[in-house]
Amino acid sequence: MASKVMRRKQKKRRLTMQQLQYGGRPRMQDILYVQGHGRCWYCGDKLRYTEITVDHKNPVVRGGATVETNLVCCCAACNARKGCLTVEEFRYAEGVRQFYGEQGWLPPQETL
Repeated sequence: MASKVMRRKQKKRRLTMQQLQYGGRPRMQDILYVQGHGRCWYCGDKLRYTEITVDHKNPVVRGGATVETNLVCCCAACNARKGCLTVEEFRYAEGVRQFYGEQGWLPPQETL
């Protein structure tokens, strides 16, 4: 019985620390990482949380806004290659029909 009470207190303390750390709300980077299942939006490579970069699908220099619908989680290599291209221009330059993130976020089957 005492262990249940201790676990509840620890859980309560953890939640309080998260709220203090993020000001009570998750950061945009956290939201994008969860939405993207920890994968690059462009190439689909699995990323550690510390490796992700946030990219604008429609670049700011071309009138893109910093809103959740215009932001994606991607790897540094894809972000650097894309530069200030739009998604359509980058798709044409890479010679692909569809990026990983445009496929409805179905993670590929992984064999164990």
